[in-house]
Amino acid sequence: MKQVHERVCEAHQSGIKMRWLIRRYVYYCPSILKDCIKYAKGRQSCQKHGNIQRIPTDELHNVVKPWPFKGWAMDLIGKIYPVLSKGHSFILVATYFLTKWVEAVPLKKAEQGDVINFVKDNIIHRFGIPESLTMDQGTMFTGSDMRDFTEDCGIKLINLLPLEIMVPSMRVVRQTELSLEHYNEAMIMDLEELDELRIQAYNALLLQKQKVARIYNIRVNKKSFHEGEIVWKDLLPLGTKDRELIKWSPNWEGPFKVHKVLDGNAYWL
Repeated sequence: MKQVHERVCEAHQSGIKMRWLIRRYVYYCPSILKDCIKYAKGRQSCQKHGNIQRIPTDELHNVVKPWPFKGWAMDLIGKIYPVLSKGHSFILVATYFLTKWVEAVPLKKAEQGDVINFVKDNIIHRFGIPESLTMDQGTMFTGSDMRDFTEDCGIKLINLLPLEIMVPSMRVVRQTELSLEHYNEAMIMDLEELDELRIQAYNALLLQKQKVARIYNIRVNKKSFHEGEIVWKDLLPLGTKDRELIKWSPNWEGPFKVHKVLDGNAYWL
């Protein structure tokens, strides 16, 4: 098997191919296929170039934010033409993910200091420190002052493109037709319905998360290791190729020894 696998033939064939080559040279034993597969899997040179398992090894852990006003999306509207009478040409908007609550303020200029003051006055001082802020790649959102502010407050800054949100409220749709008294009554009714809408949105979110997790967990192939076992570690990022070896680049590095088993299916090698 050693001659066929890595010496005379030097092709590092799989176990089934090894068995065919050995039989071709008129060698046979009852357990030849089992022995060839075991031998091929046990060679480090073959393990280093083995395929990377892309099937998840642990179940999906859903992250739900049940406490209010912990996740906000922010965006900037403008520049608006013509400029308003007080010189305002931008509108800074923040939307709470769960209930779609909106906070907005007009601005004369769009700078990091204006965004920081808006977060302090309209979000932190009114609703508490949020867990995350989702914004686009604008310089007023990604600057060093903004990042330092969010780090000091313990806020996770996510630079993505937020979704446009439509609020199907009759008070909003017909606000130009309502008197001040009727508008105030409609606004109070909306506030009374807010708790029920929050519960409905939260229950719908839970059902959606459970459905995603159920479909994801079908493909899970659980795998765990114990202290003292010898393991391989995949090269990150996946698909990295050596400039010299190119397509013959290994997919794994090691072997390593597991020194400690950590929480969350993690290991100290």
